[in-house]
Amino acid sequence: MSNLMNIQSARSIFRILSSISIAATLLIITQGLALAKSSGGKVELVDDRYIVVLRDPPAALYDGGDLSVVDRNGPLRMAPTSPPVTGKERLDVRELDVRAYLEFLSERHTEFLAEASAVLGRDIEVFHAYRNATNGLAIKVSEAEAEILSEMPLIESIRQDQIKRIDTFAGPPWIGAADIWSGDATGIGARGEGIVIGVIDTGINWSHPSFSHISKDGYVHTNPLGSYKGLCGEEEVECNDKLIGVYDFVVDNPSTTDVEEENTNGLDNHGHGSHVASTAAGNPSSVSTSFGVEEASGVAPRANIISYRVCFEGIPATDDSAGCQNTATLMAIDQAIADGVDVINYSVGGGQDDPWSLGSEDRAYLAARAAGIFIASSAGNGGPAESSISSPALAPWITAVGNATHNIISGNRVHNFSGGSSPAPDDMVGASDTGGTGKQVIVHARDYGNALCGTGEPQLGVTCSLNTGNSNPWAGEKPFNGEIVVCDRGIYGRIEKGKNLELAGAGGYILANTEEYGEWITADDHCLPATHIGLENGDKLRSWLDSGIGHGAEISNPQRIESDSAADQLSYTSSRGPATYPVNEVLKPNVIAPGTNILAAWKNGSNFAFVSGTSMSSPHIAGAAALLKSAQPDWSPSELSSVIEMTATQETATDDNGQPATTHQVGAGRPQLGDAVNAGLYLEVTQNDFIVARPLTGGDPKNLNLTGMVNDSCRNDCSFTRTVTDLMGGGTWAADAVGFPVGAVVTVTPSNFTLSSGASRTLDININVSGTGVVGNWVDGKVRLSANGSPDMFLTATVFSDGGDLPSQWRIESDQGAGWQEFELNGLVSMPNATFQAGGLTRRNRRAETHPEDPSDSDPYDGGTGIFTQWYDMPNGLLWLYAETLASTAGDIDLYVGRDSNENGIAEEDEQLCESTTPEDLERCDLYNQPAGRYWIIVQNWEAGNTGSDEMVLLSTAIGQDDEYSLAASGPGITEQDETIPLRLSWDNLTAVPGEVWYGAVGIGTSADQPNNVGVIPVQFQRTGFAEPETFPLANFKTHSLALDAGASHNRMFIDVPPGTDNLTVSASGSSADQSNGLKLELFRMDFDAALADAPFALAAPTGTPLASATGSGGNGPVVIVENGVEAGRWYAVLSNDGSTPAAIDVMAEADPGQNLITPRPGLWEPSSRLFLGQGFDFNVGGGATPVGTLIWYTYDEDGQPAWYIAAALMQDGNTWSADLLRVTNDGATQQLAPVGTVMVTFLAEDDILFSTTLFGESGTDRMIPISPGTCPQVDGSPASYTGIWYRGVDGLGGASVEVNASNQAQIHYLFDDNGDPRWLLGADAASSGSMGLLQFSGYCSVCEGSPDDVASTSVGLLERTFDSNTGGSWTLDYVFEPPLGGSVTRTDSIIKLTNDIQCQ
Repeated sequence: MSNLMNIQSARSIFRILSSISIAATLLIITQGLALAKSSGGKVELVDDRYIVVLRDPPAALYDGGDLSVVDRNGPLRMAPTSPPVTGKERLDVRELDVRAYLEFLSERHTEFLAEASAVLGRDIEVFHAYRNATNGLAIKVSEAEAEILSEMPLIESIRQDQIKRIDTFAGPPWIGAADIWSGDATGIGARGEGIVIGVIDTGINWSHPSFSHISKDGYVHTNPLGSYKGLCGEEEVECNDKLIGVYDFVVDNPSTTDVEEENTNGLDNHGHGSHVASTAAGNPSSVSTSFGVEEASGVAPRANIISYRVCFEGIPATDDSAGCQNTATLMAIDQAIADGVDVINYSVGGGQDDPWSLGSEDRAYLAARAAGIFIASSAGNGGPAESSISSPALAPWITAVGNATHNIISGNRVHNFSGGSSPAPDDMVGASDTGGTGKQVIVHARDYGNALCGTGEPQLGVTCSLNTGNSNPWAGEKPFNGEIVVCDRGIYGRIEKGKNLELAGAGGYILANTEEYGEWITADDHCLPATHIGLENGDKLRSWLDSGIGHGAEISNPQRIESDSAADQLSYTSSRGPATYPVNEVLKPNVIAPGTNILAAWKNGSNFAFVSGTSMSSPHIAGAAALLKSAQPDWSPSELSSVIEMTATQETATDDNGQPATTHQVGAGRPQLGDAVNAGLYLEVTQNDFIVARPLTGGDPKNLNLTGMVNDSCRNDCSFTRTVTDLMGGGTWAADAVGFPVGAVVTVTPSNFTLSSGASRTLDININVSGTGVVGNWVDGKVRLSANGSPDMFLTATVFSDGGDLPSQWRIESDQGAGWQEFELNGLVSMPNATFQAGGLTRRNRRAETHPEDPSDSDPYDGGTGIFTQWYDMPNGLLWLYAETLASTAGDIDLYVGRDSNENGIAEEDEQLCESTTPEDLERCDLYNQPAGRYWIIVQNWEAGNTGSDEMVLLSTAIGQDDEYSLAASGPGITEQDETIPLRLSWDNLTAVPGEVWYGAVGIGTSADQPNNVGVIPVQFQRTGFAEPETFPLANFKTHSLALDAGASHNRMFIDVPPGTDNLTVSASGSSADQSNGLKLELFRMDFDAALADAPFALAAPTGTPLASATGSGGNGPVVIVENGVEAGRWYAVLSNDGSTPAAIDVMAEADPGQNLITPRPGLWEPSSRLFLGQGFDFNVGGGATPVGTLIWYTYDEDGQPAWYIAAALMQDGNTWSADLLRVTNDGATQQLAPVGTVMVTFLAEDDILFSTTLFGESGTDRMIPISPGTCPQVDGSPASYTGIWYRGVDGLGGASVEVNASNQAQIHYLFDDNGDPRWLLGADAASSGSMGLLQFSGYCSVCEGSPDDVASTSVGLLERTFDSNTGGSWTLDYVFEPPLGGSVTRTDSIIKLTNDIQCQ
């Protein structure tokens, strides 16, 4: 249905972190409020309640345009009512034009209801009618009826109602409120007088002194609206000139028979709404706490409050019973506009909606902003996950607020250390709200069998009474006797661990952070004397407890500590950016504010509570806006949001690990209201600007005139345009960049400008990040705007330094089990040390399980029925993890992926890295470039089908950088920006059969230190058939893999057996018993001379009677053994698949060495099987007691240009040697090695070698002889051994194979061209010459067709050399590569010899 919006689109359901159920006392202390842990999951949908949006704009947005009613003159038009169009400061519903338009909308509502009733054949129940922020109604209809109504021409959209979750004594001074209170910032004190704050929340405790009409300081409030609003006329509702309005829009949903969504006439039966309201605008109060009397005040204590109750506790109250109705929230926004509030606070969130969606509260808040209202909203408690900010805070027109600490902490000390065998730690400051201990023995719980102080399912109670010891690992025993016990943080609740210790006999408790939690600590009301310390102190304490015996310490009593260094630390749970599509290039959060351990009003009587969360940080900004507006009454929402953000500071902000915070964590930073009230500039954004910025209609939110500048694809450089407007009566401004990393170049045009009063100027800002060396990460900084008479103001920038657009995937289709294919990359940044990492190929894993619906579908992490978990161990890191669910009878399957960061073997929510939670059964997650660890995939039956249980199928694979590679990637070592980059993918040892799809990945990086920072490309390989058998050398004692079709044979597989071999064993096995039973293995032998007749390719095996054979049986594959002396020669292992299906086969050949060991001549070798090939290798053995063979192969690439490869491995027993073949690239200083094949060498005699290679999946074989006799030149009458491998003494620029005999000399220099690709040049002359010409050769690759006539050389330079001894000397290189190669060198090097002296003959 084209108009049916969001019926089929369920969003993320937010789980309550912790339920609040605390007895009424004078002071209540708690941690965290009921908001989701992450932005994932689904928003809870309300059955049978829908929001209908009608076609005409609401009053706050009507610009005087065409309406839906058409008369004889065409579409009806009325007088505009939107304040940005009328020029009014706000929407006044009492004005005649507004009243007329509202009446018009009411008529449309009546018309719709009449038509809808006729269509459905029944009357329609209406819950709410909206006209100011939304034009529509909340009605009771079924899903089927909603689909029918969606076709009605009057309807613009229809969406199901949702339930969302609710997400200051030191706070106001820390954001600078006191500077405005006192008048220090403005000369005239202001505390919010005349400003009305609307709080949309759980209601309000109207009897609390925070909301009395006479404040503790004697201030008598006045009602700026002149009348009370809402339910104030009701007998039980206590309004006054402070609390001037109370509403309750909660409507019980009859469909939820297990929970009553109670209407309380606006009374707060939860506590959240009262806490939020008093944080924003509560009266000053004196609060008795365990630390003495605390002074608590709202940020704007003289502002007035209207409470709009849209959230309910739920009866009976459970962890999942509370929530906030979307339909009620829309009504509250509508009413707030009508009431004329100045500021709205909304500490509620859930899901990640498109904020432009009609019928959403996000869109309604846009209308509220157009009506002149500033909106602050909590960013969410989904941290520390990235991109966890929830709706509506994601909307560009809402100020999203993150949670950080203030400068007052409740702390104590761990001190008076004694004992141990290492120096005692210095005193440690921790966070706590509980008393101390005397001097006690101190121990680590790890020494008592459980470092985490918990076992089984966590309870996670937020108070001592809510933990019963169910997770106590010492249940039934008391291993402690009053000791202070140290517990590591993780899994189990902070207070829960203390309860377990109390039950186990401990006298004190220290919670010590682990690496996952860093330095973030919090003060809790524990069950026993306790404190909470960060990672650094925790590591020191654990280390000291590991030393010696007799450890002692004590915990001091807690006290309030004022410490600026403790402030501005981002809460572990505070949601982070970057924002998600479609607002992915809008800065979120906008700012941070105090939200940790905030003291404010609570429900019931005069109670106060310490509470933490972004719910507590948001009202600080709502109060800040009210305070600023009371000092500057004419300021608009654009002006208020601009000055708050442009004067904020990030300087002291840290993340929860104590590291400098990023812009995506803290936005512009902490507001400084003393500067904000005197700000000289602002940025105007109109209602229409926001509307046209929607990406779905061709807009670009990045270009909105906001104070944040975000670009998530900044390739080398990116530009922004911002228009600033004078706010201080004129001035001259200078612009410069601050906070960007070294190498960033920021240009502001104009960099100096003058504004007259109220004038505007457009600034063009270019940020060039190409010189930073940062690719694949965010670059942060600010543009500072300075003028006399104004505090410095800042535009906050964060741009993702993008390496370029990579293909979504590469696909290879081939009938070969080994081979290569070349791909191209285009449009990338320059890569001075280009890095290509390959992983895979591997089969996709298919797992199918049948499960019923998860009874706790809002929490996939609680174990039990309805889920299964797939694990992958990735010890070398992860290139790509792919997970996908297939179609199922289930109504809805959800998928979650994460890394077991605390290594406890349990999938946990704060480890989550990806979720796919659409309302369908088809889900997918992809992770790229992740660190080493264990990865988990959870598949959840979120909504079962009609049968009650459903088969859920997961397809998944995890690709790491494999040590035993089957996929290799090779490309140039140096690339320039935007050049076409050839990248070769090669594969080998694949057992894929036709129809199978195997998976791999290639990481692209700018350097070895950042190997995948440009990105990762998934690779799919599909076997299309079986090619004819090709040359297949078997390395001794190595497993090789291949696939064979049913009834097929492979007759070109061989092992070269050298003289002196005692026994030969060849074995093969299939991937199943049936496959192994169907295999047959036959051995044939051929003399080397005959076998190499078609070099570099292997002949087919001889026919006739095999020398030995075997077939598979009993589920085991065939094994053929030749014993008691094996005749030298090429032994063919002819493998046949006599089974009825294709087989995936592993093959191994084992030639046991005898005693006749051959030592090959060191130096250069060339093919005797193909003379005049113009290529060969240098082989040397060194290393003393553990000899190592080193081989440098000089050959040509497919274009006929010189290329070299290197191999090194320990010398093996017997007369064979094999190693990985490596391709080396270079950036001018450092080298990178990439495996591209294997090399196998068989020693037949001192001057006779068999040489077989597999390079890029293509194999060849040759017989080799030394290039020259092993003689040496005479120097001063003695032989000098110069032959060997020489280099500069430092890695990075190659070296040379040097051959000097009695008559002649040659040097083959292995080096690099200007692309960093490996090339070689040859110099040759008489042995006595000190200089020789350098020749650049061309020819044909080792397995390419060609003839000696194709080998040619060109003189490209000069080589001069001097040998000072057998091991030292110098050379001078002066050459210019001949095209198509590029590059030149003029350089003199001191050189040393890497290899041993030869035995001169």
